[in-house]
Amino acid sequence: MELITGEQIPHSERVREQPGSIFDAPEGSALMHACSARGAWGKGIALDFRKKFTKQYAKYRAYCADLEKSRQMHDIPNLNPKGPRKISVPLPVGTALIIPPEESNAVRSRREKDHWLICLFTSMDYGIRVESPDRIINNTAAALNDLKSQLWGMAGETAPPQIYSCRMNSGLFNVPWERTMALLEEIPVPLKITVAYMPPVGGQQTNLTKDTDSKRQERSIVAPVT
Repeated sequence: MELITGEQIPHSERVREQPGSIFDAPEGSALMHACSARGAWGKGIALDFRKKFTKQYAKYRAYCADLEKSRQMHDIPNLNPKGPRKISVPLPVGTALIIPPEESNAVRSRREKDHWLICLFTSMDYGIRVESPDRIINNTAAALNDLKSQLWGMAGETAPPQIYSCRMNSGLFNVPWERTMALLEEIPVPLKITVAYMPPVGGQQTNLTKDTDSKRQERSIVAPVT
């Protein structure tokens, strides 16, 4: 398929937020979330991805394991004007992994939908070893630019028509959502992005990355993403 360029999409239309669940995105679209490079989707919305996309999770896990063995490093731009122009980080940090849907419906779990997955590697570790918010934002910018390049490389081939994202980095990685949203608006990937978020419940704002109880997410009544 022919990709629309990010530059051709009006700035106000590049990214939109919509209440609902990312998993209600139309089949064939890409679901994007932030990941560590350790090959683990064990908590928060990552756990829901793992349960719903078991085979694609296995590919993500194997990809991380291979790169961890290789111990390869690469340079990414440094957003801090007071520091060096580039910093060296271990692969796959600062990159994106695009995992296509399963080719055969016969081998998929009933819980799996026909979605692409986009994993942005924004932190090497998770939990108490998660990187600082500034480093995560730096890694996210590099990963989005890598995603942009990969999508351009898919022009003329089978590719997702649109991207749906959660409010990535804002949950277990503890980065204010506004910082990641600013990057999505500034770095024009050649597809429109819809950010799905949980509407306020009981007077308190929640979002998909903050809710670590996957069963609660499944029970929540939210507006479908269309």
